[in-house]
Amino acid sequence: MSIDLRAAAVEYLQARRARGYLSRDHAWLISSFLDGLAAQNATTITRPTVLAFAIAPIGTGRAWQAFRMSTIRGFAAYVHGLAPDVAQRATPRENGV
Repeated sequence: MSIDLRAAAVEYLQARRARGYLSRDHAWLISSFLDGLAAQNATTITRPTVLAFAIAPIGTGRAWQAFRMSTIRGFAAYVHGLAPDVAQRATPRENGV
């Protein structure tokens, strides 16, 4: 199954806003992440692409990297719920739970 990741991002951000989340950074970070996927001709969200995005650019602080990772993990979880083949789970669970 294939989905439009840009449309999914809009839906995800609307759902977050409806729940009271107001982070302006989420919109541009997700858009930037999707731009990176498009530049790689990638159609799926994978752990390596999320990690590479989170730690870029080199030299950023760990708090900023953690925020970038958290933002994309939330979006990836949302997409995984819509189409599991389009987004890997952001954090593999060792015990299967």
